[in-house]
Amino acid sequence: MDGTVERELRACQLELITDVYRSAGEAVETLRDLLRAVLATGAGPARIGHASVGPGGQTAIRAFNGMRRHLPLLLALAANSPFRHGRDTGLASAREMTLRAWPRSGVPRAMRDFADFCAITRVLVRAADVPDYTCSTTRSRWPGSTQRS
Repeated sequence: MDGTVERELRACQLELITDVYRSAGEAVETLRDLLRAVLATGAGPARIGHASVGPGGQTAIRAFNGMRRHLPLLLALAANSPFRHGRDTGLASAREMTLRAWPRSGVPRAMRDFADFCAITRVLVRAADVPDYTCSTTRSRWPGSTQRS
C-alpha cells in the first residue's frame, strides 16, 4: 500500500500522507486504501478534514507569495467556532488564536524560491521538532523543484 498514516496535532486525529499524484483518481485510490487500513484497526468514525493539492516547487512559491495579501480576507471567511471549552470567547474564531501558539502556525515571510522555503523548513524542523513532509527526501516530492537535501 502506498502512503503512510501519521499522528496529527491532537491524539484523536490521524493524517494520511501520500506521494504527489498526477491525477485525482490515483490519489483517491491510495487514500481509499489508507482509510480502509485505518478503519480495519477499529478506529472510527472517520472524517476527511482536508486535502493538500498544489503545483510543484517554484510555482507553489509564487502562488504562496501572491496569496499572502489575501490572508486576512481568507481568515475572516474561514472564521468559525467562537467557543472554547464550552465558553464564548468573544472571538470570531477561537481556533486561530489557540493554534497561533504552535511553532508551525502563523504566516511565514515571503519566500525567494523553493530553496529558500526548504532552508526555512530545515530551521523549523530543528528548532520545533516538527516533521518535514516537503524537503527532507533525497529528491523533493514536488514536481518542478530542484531542491535537494
